[in-house]
Amino acid sequence: MVRGSLSEDMIAAGREFVAALDSINLPVSAALWLFIPELSVWRFLLASSQVVTRGPKEVYSQMQKVLSNMSGDRPKIGIQNISVVEPENPFVSLLSTAIDTGPGILGIRFSQNIITGVLIEDAYIYRLFREENLALKVRSQQNLRPKSKAKPPKRRHVQKRVHS
Repeated sequence: MVRGSLSEDMIAAGREFVAALDSINLPVSAALWLFIPELSVWRFLLASSQVVTRGPKEVYSQMQKVLSNMSGDRPKIGIQNISVVEPENPFVSLLSTAIDTGPGILGIRFSQNIITGVLIEDAYIYRLFREENLALKVRSQQNLRPKSKAKPPKRRHVQKRVHS
């Protein structure tokens, strides 16, 4: 558990970790540091559809490999500081009603906010989106693309035969 305040090193390590997960194509719909006030600790929360399809043990295994391959002088995130959940997790769903970052990696400090009566003491959000929102966005962008200027098919003139 990471105690104390969220440091710049923790923020940078989180961003690097999410990018590394993207590079191995692990689907991540939510990635954030979350402060747990009852314990005075920070947890790195990740939501992935692979928790449902492959199970949390497999996802933790993939993350451990990524963490061990991360280099640099910066302190790394320990696997013991990470919680993986499915995208439909109630807390992730709650946050998704207020924030939708899309699939990129951002940095949003979300402190002292209340969502439908639930206090979010402090969080640092890299990514938070619903995969179905991404699918809708892609479909709407496809519909907005200019139509191709293909020529209409040629009509063939067919003569009617009249039999006498």
